[in-house]
Amino acid sequence: LLLLGCGSAMNVIADDLLPVELFASGPSTSHVRLSPDGANVAYLARIDTPDMQGMAARVFNIESGDFTPLPFVPADEAEILWLRWANNDQLLLSVQFPELFGADIVGTEYRLLVVTVESGEVRSLWLHYYGAAQPGSERSDQDNLVDILRDDPGHIMLQGLFDDAPGPSLFKVSLKDIKVSRVERGLEGIERWVVDRQYRPRIIIRRDESVYTVQHRSLNSKKWRDLWEFEYFDEDEVWPLSFDEDPDLLYVLAYHEGRQAVFKVRLSDPALEKELVYADPNYDVDGSLIYSPGGSVIGIRYTASRGYTLWDQDYKALQDSLNSAIPDANNTFRDMSADERRYILLSTSDTNPGTYY
Repeated sequence: LLLLGCGSAMNVIADDLLPVELFASGPSTSHVRLSPDGANVAYLARIDTPDMQGMAARVFNIESGDFTPLPFVPADEAEILWLRWANNDQLLLSVQFPELFGADIVGTEYRLLVVTVESGEVRSLWLHYYGAAQPGSERSDQDNLVDILRDDPGHIMLQGLFDDAPGPSLFKVSLKDIKVSRVERGLEGIERWVVDRQYRPRIIIRRDESVYTVQHRSLNSKKWRDLWEFEYFDEDEVWPLSFDEDPDLLYVLAYHEGRQAVFKVRLSDPALEKELVYADPNYDVDGSLIYSPGGSVIGIRYTASRGYTLWDQDYKALQDSLNSAIPDANNTFRDMSADERRYILLSTSDTNPGTYY
């Protein structure tokens, strides 16, 4: 059993007044993720000492109890935004830092760090201009992860302006040698690529001023066809989330009784009829789909909070049993191993700023 306290003050005498700074500070432990084989836990630790302020990545081995310190990023230089396991041996860290032109800050850069846990090697995934002899055309947004390839753990998919295309292209990147191959050339106005669960580019979202167009390409075609077109904030908007294991089923966000809800659409249906999956009568639903390690869609994780909703009955039953074991708390799954034998659980309440189990 692993417990990691994520609060700034875990033990406080009731009569003592907490300093205001505690309420504005971030958690001391965050982004806790379980490796696919369930052997290691990676997380971000906030460092705040007289000599060091910033974030550090760490790995905890469940069997041995050993901690492995990984990159430390000083707060005055950069910020680690998120952490993910790419495979059992490598982590991905998204780092944000000021983009400099001489001594002036002219913007913000986003980079991916590839960290090999055993050796401690850290490499920056710095993609240069692809497919053309134009040096100096590196782009600053290089952490736009499309997918981690579960069946090909040595590679990831990114989208970005790394070539001579009029819009972001789709790339496959080798984490072993940082070699890049283009999967699909970008088209003008592309905002986002969506690949199916077999990692084939199937959906693009394009924007022209305030008008969005969702386009689809079937498996036996090279042409993109329009599915939906809408103005931003209109109630006829349809936002693709991701695919089911069945490559013909697409999950989308669309309006239901005045609020956004989750639907699934069979793309082979000429009418594109939307089947309601989940709606909340009081709130808009948004976020990202939650998949089981086996590939089935089991719920949705909300963008604006740590919460989620599970609609798969087996996982709902597991959630109910955990709520019974840890009553009077908000218990949320944060991650699970590929064989679903180990889980990361975050438990919070009005008296507990957070404990990971």
